[in-house]
Amino acid sequence: MTLDELRALERAVQPIPPGGQWPPAVDDRIRIYNDALAAFREIVVRARNAIVRGAPLAAGSEERLREVSRRLAADREDIVRAIG
Repeated sequence: MTLDELRALERAVQPIPPGGQWPPAVDDRIRIYNDALAAFREIVVRARNAIVRGAPLAAGSEERLREVSRRLAADREDIVRAIG
């Protein structure tokens, strides 16, 4: 995996600003999504640091990062649809 690929995974998912006038269930989904996104970004930073140092990523890590990015993007789309 390259640094550009990691950047693309990060760009694919963006935070959703909290605090809108939505039902509590939607606010909870936004909070959970943003928390998961923050954890994902921490993992991406660690992967980026490993790549910069020339260390290989663990077997299967690249596909797991791609899958988490896809799931977060799908969750974001669902939330955006819910808030209209």
